[in-house]
Amino acid sequence: MGQNYRTVTPRNLTLPNVRFLSVDEETEYNRTVNEKYFSERGGRVLKAPSNLFKIIELQNQGVNVASLSDLGVIAEENKDWISGFCVDAPVVVLRRIGDSCKSVDFLARDLAKQIGKKYLRNPVVVTNLGIEESAESVYGLKFKTTNKTEVYDAPELGHRNNRKTFSKTDERGIPIFDKNGNRTLYTGDGGFSRLYIKEKGGLDSNLLNLASSAPNFRVVVIDKDID
Repeated sequence: MGQNYRTVTPRNLTLPNVRFLSVDEETEYNRTVNEKYFSERGGRVLKAPSNLFKIIELQNQGVNVASLSDLGVIAEENKDWISGFCVDAPVVVLRRIGDSCKSVDFLARDLAKQIGKKYLRNPVVVTNLGIEESAESVYGLKFKTTNKTEVYDAPELGHRNNRKTFSKTDERGIPIFDKNGNRTLYTGDGGFSRLYIKEKGGLDSNLLNLASSAPNFRVVVIDKDID
């Protein structure tokens, strides 16, 4: 599940067809959720306008949601298009084993065990996760690793970098810090969080409520196979 990355600024990447989740996709998504999940708590979480659980479930249903890397390019190249919206990436950030916040402590410990981590020197980003119901989770849901799950160190997301500025991201979608940057990174010191693009293009890794949503949270889809 581990993978090494080089810091390469994605200057030549293009996203020819970027759009929000369609009504038909939302309808099919809700139908599948009704068939797969039976917990009332879990169902409510998954049917929000957008949150971490929903974006990961959409990905697992085959919807080509924007990756963290895609969002980095969108915010750089098409910032006006998503201005005013918040967009979750289908990843989780794990900074330490466990969390003082009870709503994510179980999830942090459970995921750390799944990826074989007993200690974290740096924050890690975990991608390509699955979701399953769990009575132990306050959300009625938990994350599970898959044969596609990848884990990589992301020291940039440490709390010491809170409010540092950047304009560009690397191929992972992680900020390349620049004191003259026009975007801001927000990081907390909690052990577990989601990661999303803020209304003005900043990157937030400080929201512990994994299920919270609002009308300005939207799902971005990439149509890579359409000219």
